[in-house]
Amino acid sequence: MGHNGLLHHVIPAHDRAVSVLQLHGDSLLVSGGYDCSVKVHRTSTPLQRQLVCVNSIHVHEGWISALTIIEVCP
Repeated sequence: MGHNGLLHHVIPAHDRAVSVLQLHGDSLLVSGGYDCSVKVHRTSTPLQRQLVCVNSIHVHEGWISALTIIEVCP
């Protein structure tokens, strides 16, 4: 979202079925799918409870079967 709260760019959701979900905190959801991609979603606002895809990662040749979120501290 931009500084004015308007959505400037939408990343499409998965092209095929979702195979795995991983919740991180109360506003981030990571999904992996049979389209060989990982998507990062966040709620648009706490009141709306709508998911917005904010990042898409396509580095796998096979479908995603598991996800683990690791926080790296500086």
